[in-house]
Formats: sequence, C-alpha cells, structure tokens
Amino acid sequence: MAEALVVFEEVGKKFGHFQALSDISFDLRPGEVFGYIGPNGAGKTTTLRVLVGLIRNFTGTLTIAGRKVGKQRDELHELIGFLPQSVGFHAWRTAEDALFALGELSGMTREAMVPEIDRLLTRFSLGDSRHKKVKQLSGGMQQKLGFVQAMLHRPKLLVLDEPLSGLDPASRNVVKDVIREVRAEGTTVIFSSHILSDVEDLADRIGVVRQGSMMVTGTLEELKQQFGAPMIVSVEFAVPPSDDSFLDASDLFIGREQVGTTWRVQIRDVGGFDAGVHHIITHTLAGGGRIRSIHPFDPDLDELYVRYVDARGEGHGDA
Repeated sequence: MAEALVVFEEVGKKFGHFQALSDISFDLRPGEVFGYIGPNGAGKTTTLRVLVGLIRNFTGTLTIAGRKVGKQRDELHELIGFLPQSVGFHAWRTAEDALFALGELSGMTREAMVPEIDRLLTRFSLGDSRHKKVKQLSGGMQQKLGFVQAMLHRPKLLVLDEPLSGLDPASRNVVKDVIREVRAEGTTVIFSSHILSDVEDLADRIGVVRQGSMMVTGTLEELKQQFGAPMIVSVEFAVPPSDDSFLDASDLFIGREQVGTTWRVQIRDVGGFDAGVHHIITHTLAGGGRIRSIHPFDPDLDELYVRYVDARGEGHGDA
C-alpha cells in the first residue's frame, strides 16, 4: 500500500470552551476519494479548514506529503485545491479574471493558466460565461467556477466542502465524472456531503465524525460490519401467505418491515441465513402464498447511517 499523503494524528481544535475537534486521527491515501459524513456541527468543515491551513492554531500533528501543516504552510499551498461551502469571488470581476487572480495566488504563470482555464471552463460548460461578471452567474455556475479555481493548478490534494450542493442534475453528473477523472490521474480527494448517496457513489473510503470525534473509517463493506448491519432477506410476493405468524413464532428472525408486497426480514444470525430462507419458503407455500423473488438485501449508506445514529440516540440531522 502506498504511503499516506495526509496523516491526521490526534488533531484537536477548541473555539473558546467548545471542543470542535477531539483527537481526530485518520489518513488519506494517494489517488483515493474519501467521503466525510456526520451530523450538522459534528466537525466536518472545521476538519477541512484545518487541513487547508485556514485554521492554524490546533493541537496534534497534521502532515501532507511529509510536511507539517501550520509550520510549512507556504510549501503546501501549491499541493492543495480547496472548494469551500460558500464560494467567494469578487462579484465585479469577470469569471475569467477571477480565475487569473486566484491562479496567481497558487503560483501559476499567466501562460500556464490560459490552456488550463480554457480546458476547465469547457469541461464545466462555462465557456460561454467566461466574460460575464461573477455577480451575473447563477449560484450553480458560481459553484462550478469554484471547482475550476480549485483544480486550476492541478493539485495533488483536492479538498471539497459540500461540493454538490446547489447543482442541477446535469452539473452534478459532470462534477462526479470530474472527481473520478482526477482520482484516476492520482489526485487525492476528500469531500464532505450531507447527500449520502453521493458519498456511496464516489468514495473509496468513508469517515464518520460525531461531536468532533472520528467514530469510524473504512470502505462501505467495512462500515456495514462495524455498524453491525443485520442480515436481511427481501421477499417479494406474487400472492402473500394467508398466515404470516410463522415469522413471529420462529427464533430465526428478529424483525421485519413490509412495503406493499415486499417484506424485509431480519435474520438473527448470518449463519442462519439458509435456514431462514428455507423457513420462509416452506411456510409461505404451506399458507397458499407464492413468492416472486427472494434474495439478500444490501443496505445502502443512508440506511446504515440512520441505524448508526439510532443506536446512539441522536437526531437525524443532515450529515
């Protein structure tokens, strides 16, 4: 496995008496997409602001490419592209001028910027808007312009705070494709999102932060195990059985939910999956029912996250 590009080691941050981050430890690997989720106020934006150097007074150690954030800030500036939640451009500048100004801050020459600006504006369908003032652009167009400025200098690390918010479906698909493209080129991406389906769609690994602490990290499959996701079988009926009490009478099952003609039945033990399926089929047929389909049900990230939050007695605020 390649050496980590980013390493958080017990990073903490206080705002007055409020502990925004508490001993956050995780890493980001070269060429991976890391999805960062958690309830509102959990510490996602604070983590990203520490990472890009906007918050400098923190405890613990944070390194990027072996360099310490906070002590070697100027050396790291060219490695990082950042898209904040609220993109801030000078409203009186044209889109193109805004990019030239920000590119210079990243150490790029005008000659180097010209082809990159052309390429990225075209990629994000902003070519016809390059001479419009920023204040004339819609919120979604400004969001895409923020992507262009973050990617202009081809950073090794792309840090995105709620990057897909405010975008129409076509633009969301473009942004997702671009994230996949830069990952294939070796860029490391960390992004926060409250849209868990986007995290599931894009992320190689996922981190869940709660009350300023990193609770768990891993692939979706690893999170399923760590969240304790039960084995579930989905049964769709052509004709339901006349009596379904056999589900409640057997110790093979721990619960079920019904949506129309489909049941989702939780099996108590993974090792009892085959016995549970056999029990359902046998008793359904005996009760005059007919099964259209039966198969394991694979919960998505939304369902896993809700189950995780419920287990801890938290509210279901946006992640």
